[in-house]
Amino acid sequence: MKLIVVLFVLLFLAFALLNLSLSRHRVKLSNRDGAFGVGQQRRFRIFGYLLLFITVAFATTMWGVSLGLVYWFATATLTSILVVLLWTYKPKFFSFLNRC
Repeated sequence: MKLIVVLFVLLFLAFALLNLSLSRHRVKLSNRDGAFGVGQQRRFRIFGYLLLFITVAFATTMWGVSLGLVYWFATATLTSILVVLLWTYKPKFFSFLNRC
């Protein structure tokens, strides 16, 4: 159970970083125009994808390839639904990522 919570938290952060790498989502988060440098956008995207790959490796290491992928896809689905709902209705929840 603890491993799934760790997987959930890492996936949540990965999806939030990938959302923040898009200008249209960043506008919701700040009062500014949402413009940011290409380097910062790449950094968010690279760290987001890197976390996704780390979580796949983590899941397959802990539970094996077959169960690890099943747990990863299930957790990724639930996490992405939560991120989409939070980003739609409570975008200020992600303000801690705006300081990066």
